[in-house]
Amino acid sequence: MQTECGHRFCKFCIERWLSDGKKKCPIDNEDLTVGKMFPDNFAKREILSMKVRCPNRKMGCNTCVELKHVEEHTESCPYHYQPCPNNCQSLVLRKDLEEHLQSECCKRNFICSFCKETMLFELYGDHEIICPARMVPCDLCKEDVMREKIVEHVATTCPHATVKCCFFLLGCHKEIKREKMEKHMKSNVQKHLQLMCCAFGEWDDVLTWPFRGKIVLSVLDQNPVADQRQHAVETLVSKPMLAAFQRPTTHRNHKGFGYMEYVPLEVLDNSTYVVNDTLILKAQVFPEV
Repeated sequence: MQTECGHRFCKFCIERWLSDGKKKCPIDNEDLTVGKMFPDNFAKREILSMKVRCPNRKMGCNTCVELKHVEEHTESCPYHYQPCPNNCQSLVLRKDLEEHLQSECCKRNFICSFCKETMLFELYGDHEIICPARMVPCDLCKEDVMREKIVEHVATTCPHATVKCCFFLLGCHKEIKREKMEKHMKSNVQKHLQLMCCAFGEWDDVLTWPFRGKIVLSVLDQNPVADQRQHAVETLVSKPMLAAFQRPTTHRNHKGFGYMEYVPLEVLDNSTYVVNDTLILKAQVFPEV
């Protein structure tokens, strides 16, 4: 501020001088009131034109600007601290903000590389534990399997999972690891065939017992040329007095009746009876009328 007597003072300082009851100019002791002072625009222009360093020089900014442009410079200064726009409570230098938002901010959007779900990065740790698409080791065979597929893997393909024999309901109560099931099936073919032929069925209540009639068994020739097929056919005539033809009371009737030998293995080998590792048996039942 400038007084009528031509002296210049800081506005704050001279107003405090006057408020203390001192009504004289500190320089020449002339009478002085607030009404006898006015802004010194010339001094103001001089001061605002002075070169000053950026307030962020301690952060690394070496820019010098006129005092009147300091605020404008600060609004774009790369070394100015500003709060993260994601409200993560971090103060970041403007020049580092992009990197912060892309790789450091805990509230940045993050895409799971396994299931492609988008979430806040701060939630990814919890998501990682339950992510359905993440690969995890099977507890049984240690093979890496997608988490959401673990149950299916154990139920269908895990070699160390314990499974029941395919003929479990018919009486073979073997429960072994899946990797050993093929060997079990190959070494128990005769036993399994006996179970198939001697098991009781869901329609036993409506059948007439003991069984009287005949059963025609056929091993079907799978030759793709129909005219060249030669099915192996045998006919078995029932003997009602035998236990084998009484109504079954268990899954397996140990009083079975049939053929000790049917089709020799040498006939089946390298023949069209077995195609794609499959043998087709056909049973036709003809009860007496």
